[in-house]
Amino acid sequence: MAVQTPCVFIQAGSHPAEDVRRALYAQLGLRGGIVQSGDLVVTANGTPNLTVNVATGQVVIPGTEGTYQGAYICENRGSLSVAIAAADATNPRYDLIVARVRDAAYSGATNTFAIEAVTGTPAASPAEPTVPANSWVLARVSVVALDTTISSGDIVDRRTAGTGQFGQAAALGGTIICTSTTRPTVPAPFEGMKIYETDTDLELTYTGAAWVNTAHMLGWTSYTPTWVQSGTLTSVTVNYAKYTKVGRRCAGNVQLTAVSGAGAVAGNAITVTAPLTAAASAMVVGSGYLYNASNNGTNAIGNYPVQVYLSTTGVFGFLSTDVAPSGVLGVATFAEILQASDVILFHFSYETAT
Repeated sequence: MAVQTPCVFIQAGSHPAEDVRRALYAQLGLRGGIVQSGDLVVTANGTPNLTVNVATGQVVIPGTEGTYQGAYICENRGSLSVAIAAADATNPRYDLIVARVRDAAYSGATNTFAIEAVTGTPAASPAEPTVPANSWVLARVSVVALDTTISSGDIVDRRTAGTGQFGQAAALGGTIICTSTTRPTVPAPFEGMKIYETDTDLELTYTGAAWVNTAHMLGWTSYTPTWVQSGTLTSVTVNYAKYTKVGRRCAGNVQLTAVSGAGAVAGNAITVTAPLTAAASAMVVGSGYLYNASNNGTNAIGNYPVQVYLSTTGVFGFLSTDVAPSGVLGVATFAEILQASDVILFHFSYETAT
């Protein structure tokens, strides 16, 4: 192959359509997709029949017939009615609604853009029809035997959840709108790629190995910690247990109240489970208080400061910062059995494993 010259948009140059499409495709990070979330939505007719309606909108369709074909920017203006072929008398089938480009430079004799139905093959267990070249799948339509109407329940949205077409179109370096199950895969995600998941409200960045949370739009996430004193306390009120994660930093606050001492064993270490797996253990990651409400023989009623450390990568342990009276927690232990109304409250901040 040779250097492509003149380069696109050079002064006094002229360029074939393919070169211009390639330039636009590069600006989109070699990805296609609908432009806005409501673009080209497929819905049932207001009076159901064997047609569906396709909403106004734009879609970027990557060419699939040529190595350097680039992408086509296509638009539907206004609602478009698309006819569905008559149902089979015996078996169901799947049809696809596609946005399709025909380009005579690569095959055929026409140069058109259309939104059309691709009719599937009826079968007892039908399969979807083959997607035509240069197409973006908008929806799958189920057509049961002897069907005369298409309802909303027959339509599955595929605009951002089809094979090789996860997420909306976005400029190179921009944030790709998707869901947690439709993260972009084609082309493969690159280090620094950003996505926003509409079902989790998370903004994630790809590190080259994994998607990492860089901003949690909801702020705080609740979790249900387990409180242990050798045995798991079976009756605990979670007054507050929330965390936030930005990048690989997890921070949060916890307050737990014992309803009874059932499950606890006196003289043993007190631990509480962490919300996310830590990158390392055996380090101090926070501080707090143990409130001894029971005063059942060893320690006086009151608040006792504690340091929070990671006894394992998934469990918080507690060290006393006040050795009187009786050490309170001693060496990460509490001489008494935890009782009703005993409280532990603490904050933490640590590096997560991923």
